Amino acid sequence: MKKIGDTEVIIRPGKEHRFVVIFRGKGLEGPLTDADPNREGLAIPGVRPTNAKSAAQKKTAKLIADFYKAALPVLKGRQPANGFLMRGIAHQPAIPTFQDRYGLRAAALAVYPMYKGLSQLVGMKKIEGPETIAQQFERYLAEYDNYDFFFIHFKYTDKHGEDGNFDGKRRAIEEFDAALPILLQKQPDVLAITGDHSTPCALHGHSWHPQPVLLTSACSGSDKLDRFTETGANLGSLGVFEAKFLMRLMQANAKMFDKFGA
Repeated sequence: MKKIGDTEVIIRPGKEHRFVVIFRGKGLEGPLTDADPNREGLAIPGVRPTNAKSAAQKKTAKLIADFYKAALPVLKGRQPANGFLMRGIAHQPAIPTFQDRYGLRAAALAVYPMYKGLSQLVGMKKIEGPETIAQQFERYLAEYDNYDFFFIHFKYTDKHGEDGNFDGKRRAIEEFDAALPILLQKQPDVLAITGDHSTPCALHGHSWHPQPVLLTSACSGSDKLDRFTETGANLGSLGVFEAKFLMRLMQANAKMFDKFGA
């Protein structure tokens, strides 16, 4: 732990090239803009308050600038990393817990720290240990009776998409497909498979393309599709909808609502 002025600075390693920085002090507030140009070869942009009238955000933005001034010279000339980008600069938001909002005891099975942290922010139980998707599904079987809802995250399709690695992405999908029968041993009442965004290999990054959604239950009906693909999903009965409605669709398929319509 170090200090910048009256603020404690705590740095913790994450996974692979990722890390987390905690600034602990008085009068700090986010969110700020990212210190990430989102393109290789560009300079690291300075962070800015999202609320220009907030003195606390201005103080935090100056703190981030001071942190860069102190840290970049330490990394200069190092390999393989000689700098860093900071994203998601914010204080802990006031978010209702998953159980309060949906009435479900939820657990998270994720490998990457960011998704573990996001799960904890909404009150999900973080389950540690598994490192592969097969291990995640095995742990799901072991924990099945302890929770009502499982968030199971698989990172590597996105990772290979960002790298433009088509073969790697294909292998990641094959790894997921091979492990899926483990999860299906429990025949979950409702199962949804989707992504949080598209990451086409051709674009080497996130994109605007709609995500395919597979949603199945005893009362979901069937679109008579034998493959789960973007093209097939375009023909499905769910149509195109905002991701925020997926949980309500899952709850409806779980028969959690009293009545549909008048």
